[in-house]
Amino acid sequence: LGSLLSGSPAVLQPVWQISFDLLQMWVLVLLVLAVVRRRWELVRDLGAVIATAAVVAAVAGRLSLGDWPGLLAGLGPANDPIDFPSLALAAGAGAVAVSAPYLARPLRHLGRWLVGLGWLAGIALDVLGPGDAIGALAVGWAAAAFVHLIAGSPGGQPSLKEVREELRAIGIEAEPRTIETAAGVAH
Repeated sequence: LGSLLSGSPAVLQPVWQISFDLLQMWVLVLLVLAVVRRRWELVRDLGAVIATAAVVAAVAGRLSLGDWPGLLAGLGPANDPIDFPSLALAAGAGAVAVSAPYLARPLRHLGRWLVGLGWLAGIALDVLGPGDAIGALAVGWAAAAFVHLIAGSPGGQPSLKEVREELRAIGIEAEPRTIETAAGVAH
């Protein structure tokens, strides 16, 4: 796969470069949108996943290379080979995974596509080997799972009390009733 992608025509190099950069820009877009929309839990989770990915990437790089990796050298345009693991790819994968429960389906899909394209682009630009790229994804996804485990995830159903409070906030009075569920389906 690595030789196939790195042997792609030179005309595709700008496409791969943009694909690698788009993942990093998406992380910034997610962070800016979270701040603008005052989604402080998402801001916290994004900061935590980037910090966790950086620590895990540094430790993984130290264990695999025997020296501390130059993580910051891998941020920005992918011009030179990146030390294992790529912080740009790990933080991008982690940010997409940790923000997924907060986003609408089209944005979740866009983020996942950008992670896939960033992975392929890193290999095609010959800055990451396939194994290095998979390792970076694993670091990012593990960091996101850790953040969700520690901080919780907004996924799931709201309680009846939360629904009543939200309805009251828009001027609708409602009384909670019990809801029976079987296999995740309300009856």
